[in-house]
Amino acid sequence: MVVYRKLGSYDNNPKLLSDNVTECEYIDDLADLTSEQTVYYHIIPHNDVQAPDNTYNYADSYGGLLVGPPAALPFHETFNNGSKFNKNFANTWISDFAWDSFNQYYVKNDQSIDVGNETTLELLAGVDGGTNDDETGPDAYFYVSPATYYETCNDGYLTSGNLTFANATNPYATMYIVPINNSTGTVSLQISTGQPDDEGNPLWNTVETISFDDPDLDESAATTELKWKKCIIPMTEYAGTEKCKVRLAFKYALPKDLRYTMLFDELKIDDYPAATDLNVERANNGDLNLTWSLPESAGEKAVTYNVYLNGEKVAETNETTYNCECIVDGNRSCCGRKAITLHIAPSAHP
Repeated sequence: MVVYRKLGSYDNNPKLLSDNVTECEYIDDLADLTSEQTVYYHIIPHNDVQAPDNTYNYADSYGGLLVGPPAALPFHETFNNGSKFNKNFANTWISDFAWDSFNQYYVKNDQSIDVGNETTLELLAGVDGGTNDDETGPDAYFYVSPATYYETCNDGYLTSGNLTFANATNPYATMYIVPINNSTGTVSLQISTGQPDDEGNPLWNTVETISFDDPDLDESAATTELKWKKCIIPMTEYAGTEKCKVRLAFKYALPKDLRYTMLFDELKIDDYPAATDLNVERANNGDLNLTWSLPESAGEKAVTYNVYLNGEKVAETNETTYNCECIVDGNRSCCGRKAITLHIAPSAHP
């Protein structure tokens, strides 16, 4: 028999595992998987026997199994997988939305959207835009819409597969939302490291909660063209975590007539590594010449660093070197100091 492995039930390019299985058993060691995947199997008899009428000469697994190691950073969800007409998730997600708080959830790739309360937004589809005329269609985004007929405010959850921060030193999450004036919606980025709560269920810690309300918008801006806003969430507290999951917890507050659609795109969790091997040399004119290194885990990543002198930020640079000038008549001077404190840290704007 011939055995194939499919990544997803609609994988049209399955991997050939073996074409010479003689028993009704095959062990897949999954050694080539680098992250969690939902796998299915396709089995075809390797002979010339004609299948009887109204039967198929192959077998498929239907349930799907979530297997493989936790995904290493960077973790990036674009919502852009699939065809130009039917977008879906790029990663493994489990969705759980209460029917009395959310009508349903979507991945959207149109260019305008009805957000509720007789309001239609003209929105560039996704962060990067595009149109239906493009080969891959417009860049998609995720959104949830409210169940406005009910008073309940249960959370709706979008939960990732397993991730690892084992080699991360300075993890950050970034995401894009569309703030709408007077919206009562929020999204919380939460993380579970496997610890149980008092009832034995996974304990979820909220890293940060972001409101979709934008009080700076006037009424006309809330009903015309709105733009994506980038949100930055430090996750340094969880650096080194061997295995975890993240989830987005969507929630509406009362009153129900201010529950607008929540639009969300481009979730990315990445490591912005700390500087190592800081070296300081004082020049004859009193300037300090600073040099430092990036750890191997940085790879080819472009990292912006902040330079602090005695707790004061004095520079932001993309290089691994900086010349701290001696300023005699200014407010800051490196000259003649017997003791100074230098600190190099990744910028908070990845």
